[in-house]
Amino acid sequence: MSVNLWEDSDSDDNLPAEWEQTNQDNFITYYNRLTGLSQRPHPISGNIKQLPNVLPKGWSSCSDRSGRTIYLNLETGCSTYSDPRLAAARLIHTAKSIRSTQLKFDKFSSVNDILLNKDLRGFYVVVTNSGCGLGLSIAVHLVQYGATVICACTKCPKNAIPVFDKTKAYYEGNITVDLTLKSNNKESGQLYWIPYNPLELRSIIQSVHILQSLNWPVHACIITDDLLPPFSGWNFFQSFKRIVSCLRAMIPPKVSSWFKSIFKFVTNYEIQVFNWFGKKILPAWIPAYSCECSFKHFPCLTSDGFEVSMQCNYLAPALFLERLLKARFVDSSSSLLTTSPEKTFDSSTMRVVIVSSEIHKESNLQHCIKKLDIPKMFQTIPTLLHDTMRQYANCKLCMLLFIREYHQLIRHFSETSTNLSTIPTIFTCTGCDPFSVYCSKKFLVNLYYWSIKNPFLLILQIVYLLSRPFGMSLDQAIANPVLCAVHKVTTLQQSITGHPNQIPYFDKCRPSTTLLDDLPVFELDFLSKTIFTDTMNIFCKFE
Repeated sequence: MSVNLWEDSDSDDNLPAEWEQTNQDNFITYYNRLTGLSQRPHPISGNIKQLPNVLPKGWSSCSDRSGRTIYLNLETGCSTYSDPRLAAARLIHTAKSIRSTQLKFDKFSSVNDILLNKDLRGFYVVVTNSGCGLGLSIAVHLVQYGATVICACTKCPKNAIPVFDKTKAYYEGNITVDLTLKSNNKESGQLYWIPYNPLELRSIIQSVHILQSLNWPVHACIITDDLLPPFSGWNFFQSFKRIVSCLRAMIPPKVSSWFKSIFKFVTNYEIQVFNWFGKKILPAWIPAYSCECSFKHFPCLTSDGFEVSMQCNYLAPALFLERLLKARFVDSSSSLLTTSPEKTFDSSTMRVVIVSSEIHKESNLQHCIKKLDIPKMFQTIPTLLHDTMRQYANCKLCMLLFIREYHQLIRHFSETSTNLSTIPTIFTCTGCDPFSVYCSKKFLVNLYYWSIKNPFLLILQIVYLLSRPFGMSLDQAIANPVLCAVHKVTTLQQSITGHPNQIPYFDKCRPSTTLLDDLPVFELDFLSKTIFTDTMNIFCKFE
């Protein structure tokens, strides 16, 4: 059985099972027994090695009856058919092939493995939705290795430094940034905070303005926005109240007050059980850092009139990226020749990492686009559990399609512009799913909310939590986005995707080609252009 050394070996000197090493004309050659062909480049690394012209000291050569060369060790008297010069072969040509530049990480790699021996001082990263859970964990690990991380979230996390005047509301026109922070480039790791409220699109624009006013470089931007749509279906408490009210109309008042007291006792006891579970069990079971989640559940519609999960998972991060890249890349291109030396931003070093999920393959976005109901889809509130999961999948797919089209537009702009030669690199990776448990407070809110909305969803969440020790840990989950943000994987862009215009996709710290591969190319182009056009029409209202 053949062995795939590309996947199973970290050595570039090993050979696949059908290859063997020989020498010819003072060069190491590799013979393929299946094809009968020989070549000088190594089949994995592409390196070419040359042998010395003379034998090592103490060796001599002769021929046997068949004409094969025999090498004799004069000191030991041993003979062999292997050329002793193979041990002293000299590398004369290095060719980096796809296999030689492969990543040495897999699904078992943790974030500490990715950041091993990394010096991230002077590396500036923006992490959205980093008030708790997955985003905050990424920010904390990057800070530990010297990076300067800007947390973009609703509330300021613990140990983070706000970069604007707290006494003034950031969504107003007056933005006051601390001048000491503006002129200070930290060499050691530090955590900063800028306001980022995904429930208000105008606050997203103000977040970009605050980030621009700092005049700091942005080497990486990690999008970790993730919110499961709130379920607005059957309500156990409301149904129970209706049953109690019907019984009150049928039985004497004394008995109805007895039912009322029982109902009040049951609800109070349920709240106490949830509080005890959240204070005693969850902190020991779920690794949580500082949590800024609210105990109040999100509304179904935002103040902008969009469904809350569609805005938090797609519209808000897409608007943030569009304004950030526009301000940092497109608008600055006309003034690159006159930019002062104090401008430390370099667009060629910027990376955008979209943390997504494989659930986007369950989307019914094609059906919505064929009916030309994209704006309606942004405002539709799911009523059933199936609709909730489908809405979550639509959010993830919309984000991938928007980034795909925007990346192509930036590349076309770079090719036609005379001032720019490089563009920011965009990566997508897995790292979140509907039942991920990375925040104890958010899990507690969902646990209580789903118990009165959909018990089946509650059972799925509990099963997922119980199976957590057999799956990926938090350090393994955040290794994938951290790999895309800090590791030198830009040279693999064309080898990963097979085309330089496509966006690299990483799954479990390994490059993958399964992103949007279930759609034909012509349909994929149509979907991305339609989503991008309708989304930009919405963003134009917030100029």
